[in-house]
Amino acid sequence: MLVFCQDAKVFQKPVVKITETGVHVKKGNNSVGRLRSSTPKYQIMKKILFAITICLLTFQTAHAEFKTGNGLVTLWREYERCSAVQPFNPNDDGFYTGYVAGVCDANMHSRFNIPEGVTIGQVCDITGKWLEKHPEEWNKPAHQLVIQAVKESFPMPKSKSAPKKK
Repeated sequence: MLVFCQDAKVFQKPVVKITETGVHVKKGNNSVGRLRSSTPKYQIMKKILFAITICLLTFQTAHAEFKTGNGLVTLWREYERCSAVQPFNPNDDGFYTGYVAGVCDANMHSRFNIPEGVTIGQVCDITGKWLEKHPEEWNKPAHQLVIQAVKESFPMPKSKSAPKKK
């Protein structure tokens, strides 16, 4: 049994018209409406979400690979191997040296005073030996440990205040 539809418009393909305001769909003489995902409001939302996604995927905070003394000790040991001409990881050696130098540069003259002529190698050795003597401190933030080690070796000079008048 065959059923025929009296309205031939049912079988017409929809007409899609793309304009500046969005995508309009028309079927026969009746306008079906605009596609919601293409309206300006939704386009802006899509662009914002896309931008946020890109930002989250590309922007990363700059931080060290370690946050505690445990990681710093691992790098100190690589630094020691380098000094002893044993097989070592040059990335860890350079990272340790750079980390210690960065902490020292950031805190110079505010928390300690390294005398002129002291090399970064000497400061790295001082820091590493301090770490070996204080394993109970390894759970603390690495930058605090570097500051403490250098501060003990090169404390700030005591300020001489003016004599009190009687």
